[in-house]
Amino acid sequence: CGISVSEIEPRSFSFNNPFGACPVCFGLGYKMEFDPDLMIPDKSLSLGEGAIQVMGWQSSSDPGSFTNAVLQALAKAYRFSLDTPVEDLPEEVYHVLIHGTGGREVEVHYKGQRGEGVYPVAFEGLVKNMERKYRETGSDIIKQEYETFMRITPCKECGGMRLKKESLAVTVCDKNIFEITSMSIRDLFAFLEGMELSRQQQLIGKQVLKEINARVGFLIDVGLDYLSLAR
Repeated sequence: CGISVSEIEPRSFSFNNPFGACPVCFGLGYKMEFDPDLMIPDKSLSLGEGAIQVMGWQSSSDPGSFTNAVLQALAKAYRFSLDTPVEDLPEEVYHVLIHGTGGREVEVHYKGQRGEGVYPVAFEGLVKNMERKYRETGSDIIKQEYETFMRITPCKECGGMRLKKESLAVTVCDKNIFEITSMSIRDLFAFLEGMELSRQQQLIGKQVLKEINARVGFLIDVGLDYLSLAR
């Protein structure tokens, strides 16, 4: 399949260790992402009326701003009007606005303090534009301002399970470590009791299972069977 799996060791199953953590969310299980609905909260407004509310784009309704010149160029290239409410824009146009032109350049006519000219611009889209500015700023205050336009969402790579794919592919009785640690202690005890292992697996795991059963049994004895190991 073209995938190489390194030697399995304890750190492979720790989301606090770079060796085992999901490379996309770095073991957090979630990501903060810019949300188009927060960037354009009132879609009954047009772009010309200032529908875009994110930092750096509030001036896009000002005919003298560079952001307005970019929108004018997009409107010309994709044949739409800046006076059309965002909710009535064609799906393709809305996608370009949020996710960019995909490398296609548009001619931006802009007159500024340094003169007037035509500039070829490959519009990156509002989301990538905000992500880049968020990464580049060194100010915590500005970062907090950007974060008002973000939502916390489960990581798409690991599905919130915090580990890399190779670690999650390792299973015991068809369950990976996330599924096992997410069980209640009560259910985990039943799972351990009902495990069907081959003779070789029993020889390998005998001492480990003895330790786990003792610890799980202790948690049940002290009345913590409603918790999960993940907690």
